[in-house]
Amino acid sequence: MTVPQTTPQRVATIEVGSRAIRLLVAEITVAGKLIVLNSDWRETALAAALSAGGTMLDGKIIEIVQIARAFEEKSRSFQVRRVCVFATEAVRQMSPVNLGVLHDGIPHLEVIDRKTEACCALLGAVSPFERPQRSEDSFVIDQGSGSMELAVGRIEDSGVNLLAYKSYRLGTQELVEEIGRVSCRERV
Repeated sequence: MTVPQTTPQRVATIEVGSRAIRLLVAEITVAGKLIVLNSDWRETALAAALSAGGTMLDGKIIEIVQIARAFEEKSRSFQVRRVCVFATEAVRQMSPVNLGVLHDGIPHLEVIDRKTEACCALLGAVSPFERPQRSEDSFVIDQGSGSMELAVGRIEDSGVNLLAYKSYRLGTQELVEEIGRVSCRERV
């Protein structure tokens, strides 16, 4: 049994994405409306550093930990009840050693799977910044720097009904690198 919300709640989310880290601090009203209190982002180019590897990736992991900690501190200044830190494709691609270093710096980091990422894309596209409302079947394409998710589904009273999804390791970073390789071959 769900207990009805009787007071507004402040929450924050930090996304460690393939291209940037994003912060969203919001208040969820009793009526379920989302009021954005603060947002911020920092370009990190994690997917590019992952592709390059070595010391470039090591430095990027340190930078990401520092940014995530600063965003957590910033969100706490809004007296949030909860901070959720999650990561997507570039972090899913990390070696266990690099992932361990990242988890040491951000202990409560949750690396979401491709299906969860597709559900989030569907919900965000169909019902952004509102209490989720029932919807017709929808098709959503979420093109990120590290991956592309395709999702088909709808919002029902019980939540997101993801009918089908497919996740491809075909992000914009990979596309840019491939275009560069093709362009170089064409010039030769």
